[in-house]
Amino acid sequence: MFSLAPLAQSNASPIRDLKSSDGIFGAHYSQSKDYSAIFDKVSENIAMRAGGGN
Repeated sequence: MFSLAPLAQSNASPIRDLKSSDGIFGAHYSQSKDYSAIFDKVSENIAMRAGGGN
């Protein structure tokens, strides 16, 4: 995931929205999917805690 952050910044795009035209290839695709899954889980936990578990 380390090389995806600067790539996303230079393309002004979220990591989860990077495409081959932005310069990702090979293992970057799976890294992007992994990042999305991690971020989704973290954001779900934050939302659950902020909402009191409702």
